[in-house]
Amino acid sequence: MDNVAKISIVGSTNVGKSSIKRLLEGDVKDPSFRQTTIGVDIGKIIVDDTTCILWDLGGQNQFHLLWDQFMKGTNLTIVVTDSTEKNVDETKDIVERFNRFQGSKVIAIANKQDVPGALPPEEVGKRLGLKTYGAVAVDGQNASKLMQILRTEL
Repeated sequence: MDNVAKISIVGSTNVGKSSIKRLLEGDVKDPSFRQTTIGVDIGKIIVDDTTCILWDLGGQNQFHLLWDQFMKGTNLTIVVTDSTEKNVDETKDIVERFNRFQGSKVIAIANKQDVPGALPPEEVGKRLGLKTYGAVAVDGQNASKLMQILRTEL
């Protein structure tokens, strides 16, 4: 029988949460594809013998009030930032406000590492106080890297 893990993906709007979810699901769309998540978007992947239910939580401020409810039962929380100085500061505020994350394990993804001026994952991790991995979610070659992160962290 498979194990089941709930993974919540949180962060500000337009940082690449949905792109990370789609990449994990094997859905490599045109990188310019953008669709804002309203509330929550749920998907499913298999990592080894674990069924992972992915909860992509809308990043707009009005949805932050729902995060506590959406995150109940979460095993792993992935905090996504776009690696710019401004967004890392916003993400730090999110981490501080939701520091309990329903008792789940919490890691960060420093997305958009391909953008000029992106802070390196080590610096993002230091600022957020979280174990942080770098990524470029619009690059399909990062899918196996993201799957390996899940294998390591689950």
